[in-house]
Amino acid sequence: MHLLPVVPAPEDLSGAFVPNTYTFTWSNPEYYSDGSLFDDIEGIFFYFIRIEGQTELILKKINLDVTETYQVSRKSVPVGTTHFGVVIFTSMGEESKLIKNTLPK
Repeated sequence: MHLLPVVPAPEDLSGAFVPNTYTFTWSNPEYYSDGSLFDDIEGIFFYFIRIEGQTELILKKINLDVTETYQVSRKSVPVGTTHFGVVIFTSMGEESKLIKNTLPK
């Protein structure tokens, strides 16, 4: 068990849209900020989000196995989605901060 309270966040979050398919990618960190191995990653929460001004609304949350990519058809993306995001969670139930990016067009 790791005692650091801060789970490292994913990096290099990006998305691409090729006719009718979105592909989202990111990099999972390998180490905690103290240099110890980040070896207790349990999975990924993927979010579709609508941001209007200061208001953020989670439209859909998907639980993924440990991965660095997610592909989905256009019709599976909730109407009104403006952004997408990723959170890493550990085997102890700790979560990283939500990293967001704009939904590609």
